[in-house]
Amino acid sequence: MKLLFKGLAAGVAATIAIMGGATPSMSEEVTLSAASCFPIGSPPSAPFERVVEALNERGAGIVQIDLKGGAPAIGSPFTLTQKMSLGVYDMVGCTEAYFGNVLPEAPVYRFAEVSYAALRENGGLEYMSNLMEAKGIHYVGRHHDFGPFFLWSNVEIDGPDLTGMNLRVSPVYTAFFTSLGATVQTSNIGQIYTYMENGTVQGYGWPALGWVPTWVEVTKYRVEPGFYSASLHTLVNNATWDTLTEEQQNFINEVVL
Repeated sequence: MKLLFKGLAAGVAATIAIMGGATPSMSEEVTLSAASCFPIGSPPSAPFERVVEALNERGAGIVQIDLKGGAPAIGSPFTLTQKMSLGVYDMVGCTEAYFGNVLPEAPVYRFAEVSYAALRENGGLEYMSNLMEAKGIHYVGRHHDFGPFFLWSNVEIDGPDLTGMNLRVSPVYTAFFTSLGATVQTSNIGQIYTYMENGTVQGYGWPALGWVPTWVEVTKYRVEPGFYSASLHTLVNNATWDTLTEEQQNFINEVVL
């Protein structure tokens, strides 16, 4: 009896080991919280909202995204990525203009003179991703390119001199506009119309492809040429990313890229 018991125990253990080795690891669906650096429904927020929609439509059983809202309704766009890195959200869709306070090197994204495909090949994106990882952020990728920024104004400009103009800015082009003589102030996207309407500012910087249609009511000129590059990025809290299975990570990469 004793020998028979040992034999059965060994057989059962072997069977369990074989079954365990043959059974694939299945991912349980995970829900990630997300936030946009722009108001939900606005032109600059729309690309990230489409990313979220695609993840939810195609990610049943893998990944779902709970989009909590957009700035400024849920807080300043300048602190959203910082909050995400600390675990308040799992994912954000944001322009580098709003996360330079987390990653001082962020401006290189707008200064890039080669394609993102080239940056992936030459190691540029990997280098930046490593810098982000040290800040608690996993860089998934650029999910949209709005093209160059422009100066929009209700005052005619006939040369590279902005002396006497007060402009609404983001950190992206503050130095550029002040170097041309302008005084500047920051605001969220929702304040631009009001500031232009009441004369608080005489112009603002913004990419053409992310322009808000109602601004035509308070804007007379678009100053050429454009400058820099306005891109939007998908970022995930690094600790959250590390908890995802390889299947879930690959799925997010596939949708975003």
